[in-house]
Amino acid sequence: IALTPMQDGGVYCGVVESSSSEVTLSYGCAKGGSAREARQEGLARLNPEIDDYDWRAVEPKQCAKQERSLPTLLPGESAAIGGKLPAGLGAEAAVVAALAAEAASGSEVIDARPPPPGAVLLTELRERLGCLKRTTEAVFVPVQQGVRRPSAAGRPSPAAERALDAADVAALDAREWLVGHRAELAAVLGETEEAVLASDRWRIEAVLGVVSAAKRGALKDMTAYQEWANIGREHSVELFKMSSSLLHRIKALKREAAAAADGA
Repeated sequence: IALTPMQDGGVYCGVVESSSSEVTLSYGCAKGGSAREARQEGLARLNPEIDDYDWRAVEPKQCAKQERSLPTLLPGESAAIGGKLPAGLGAEAAVVAALAAEAASGSEVIDARPPPPGAVLLTELRERLGCLKRTTEAVFVPVQQGVRRPSAAGRPSPAAERALDAADVAALDAREWLVGHRAELAAVLGETEEAVLASDRWRIEAVLGVVSAAKRGALKDMTAYQEWANIGREHSVELFKMSSSLLHRIKALKREAAAAADGA
């Protein structure tokens, strides 16, 4: 405990903390006053070791108002808003202001041109193949559960039937789309219409065969299920590869169209 005489004749009592050769008054109370008032009075004093200017001259309300009114442009571009950045603006705020200025000046132009027709066509095909892949993969778990707990009628469980129906619908939809767009697709791929539909290139008939085998109750035990599931997973992998190949082709068509438009 330290007792310190004060100018008004009172005595200030407080707890001191010692570090090396320095002794610092951490808190205390003045005679005739509360500890909170004494602490506020101590905080209001300037410390010559760390205070290089009289910070008490700046009102807190003025600081808050200044922070809220920061401009969004750099000093060189502040004429547009009729203001300047404060001298103490940090590096992060300067970066934000620079990005805002760049966006306002329109230096970054977003390409809003529609994709070429070939890219749109391949995107539609890719969406259908993706749906076919997802529905094919969704049949494995419910069918496996049905094989482990077979029903009295020997047919798939209701959950398996719903999953198989979804895969069936996705395959039929993809096949109908291919037949209806075979001419346009052949032109985009640079192939003949026969090549587009030949030899179950898109694995549609293969998926339909997998679905049919499960629906007619051909999976009597886990051994038959494992063989069936391996075939289905092979088709799923091939669908994924075709989807990735189509994506690369779509990006190439977009780049070619953008280069042709810029060169025109």
